[in-house]
Amino acid sequence: MDFARAQAYLYSFADYERKDRFTYDTRTWNLVAFRKFLDELGAPDGAFFIAHVAGTNGKGAAAAALAALLTAGGKKVGLYTSPHLATIRERARVDGAMIPEAAFARLTGKLKKLQEKSHHGAGGGYRTTFELLTALALLHFAEKGAEWAVLEVGLGGRLDATNVVEPELCIFTRIALDHEGVLGEGLDAVAREKAGILKPGVTAFSVQQDPVARSVLEARAAEVGTEVAFLDEGGLDGLGLDDERRVLWNGGPLALRGDFQRWNLSLALAAFKSLAGRFGLPADENIFKHGLAGLRWPGRFEVVGEKPSVILDGGHNPAALAAIFDEIRRLPAERRFLVLGVSANKDLSGMCALVGSFDRIFLTRAPNPRAAPVEALAALLPPERTEAIPGGPAEALKRALEESRPGDLILVAGSLYVAGEVKARAAELGLDDSLETWVAP
Repeated sequence: MDFARAQAYLYSFADYERKDRFTYDTRTWNLVAFRKFLDELGAPDGAFFIAHVAGTNGKGAAAAALAALLTAGGKKVGLYTSPHLATIRERARVDGAMIPEAAFARLTGKLKKLQEKSHHGAGGGYRTTFELLTALALLHFAEKGAEWAVLEVGLGGRLDATNVVEPELCIFTRIALDHEGVLGEGLDAVAREKAGILKPGVTAFSVQQDPVARSVLEARAAEVGTEVAFLDEGGLDGLGLDDERRVLWNGGPLALRGDFQRWNLSLALAAFKSLAGRFGLPADENIFKHGLAGLRWPGRFEVVGEKPSVILDGGHNPAALAAIFDEIRRLPAERRFLVLGVSANKDLSGMCALVGSFDRIFLTRAPNPRAAPVEALAALLPPERTEAIPGGPAEALKRALEESRPGDLILVAGSLYVAGEVKARAAELGLDDSLETWVAP
């Protein structure tokens, strides 16, 4: 099996990242069955310590920051995130390096052999694409001798495939309204699903939350017998912002940008300090500096071009768009353009209501079955500033670039799939196509 066939095999199963409608219950999201599947693979998650990351926005960046800090502390660390931008290999990294194509194909073959032997043939049984990718990542981490793994929840938390593990620590990034059609209506319902990763006696940290989300986390923590430590402004000590919105660590600029990333980094630092105290890891200023200095998180407030400035951000709900739009308003620019594409199952009116500060809006449709038609977005936006562009996100960005001047700013936002399509074609657009996150010292 080669890499292309491996991808095709994994995508032959139920892929909830690309489905509009599906049943969200313990029958279709069967964690008991998935735990059994992992045990038949030798329980690879038992080979390393685990940190589990849930939330609505910022999970990937916080997970990558914690992984980078653990690596700087001398540990071999796996990082599992989703979805990917340009290649499925991004989802499983060890010390920052993506899983090689050959390892991906070989491990998929191992999963295929067990699936066909024990679970009713290829494409059958109860497996899903995300479950198989989770199993593949855990196998890869174990093979590479990882001592720690940082796992990002895919959807919700309670029924997510990553929730079969026994973590040493749980962390929560900002919880906001998203996936309400699956997780339930209202912030309390969404928060309850996120809180489902809490385990008895397992340390948990969270950024500041809306009072509704906070009360849900606190109630669930009390129910299972643990506590959640919520960061306050004091947790931001040492973390500032410069005029370009780059996060500063003790005055030195980092690659991550925006106040929301400042909070994500503070969460990772708090989590790392807790683990350092429990596991005897070095936790001095040098470790923090080396862990954060080279950290990048592609597709999230990422500057990929200059003159004009081109920024990618995968924010895909009203809270995430409000955060990146606020950051964009703080940056100097002659004019601000927006390339926007959104999934159809999102709050389209809530997202479109936020675009008032942009001089021009170029609408696109991501290469995803769930993508909203540009006509649906255009109906919610001022026609005099809006143009629908056929052909996909890269073509929409090309159109924005054609109309831009060196002093302008172009933001590509609304969907990780839109950001990912631009990232995959960045080289032909003369933009930064790097997918690097962090590099082991």
